Amino acid sequence: WQLPLASLSGQGTQRSAMGSSQTKAPIEALQQSGKPIVLHLCGSRVSEYYEGVSAYYASQCFETVVTHGTYEHCIAMVHMDGTWSFPTDFSDDAKKAAERMSLPEAMQVIKELAPAVVVPHMFCL
Repeated sequence: WQLPLASLSGQGTQRSAMGSSQTKAPIEALQQSGKPIVLHLCGSRVSEYYEGVSAYYASQCFETVVTHGTYEHCIAMVHMDGTWSFPTDFSDDAKKAAERMSLPEAMQVIKELAPAVVVPHMFCL
């Protein structure tokens, strides 16, 4: 999967979710920036409509705040089939390229990221 390092050189960095030295390098670099990490959580397990609305609202926020440079921004998407992904941005190509993973794998990624805050761009039925 790609770790979405939105403000670290402007591009995603490849890494696996298994904790290799290659895995830890991007996270350590992100954390060494000294900036708090903001994780933007979006998607839906129950509705394609809400998944789309959530992604739209999250993308509008993400595209605005990532340019400020105050924080490091990452994206976590929840999908209808229960999988999670971490696209580098909200482009169709980035969303398609992001590897999907199980909930336990996603929780490990989030644990490694150690975000200062999670912004939930999600809606209830």
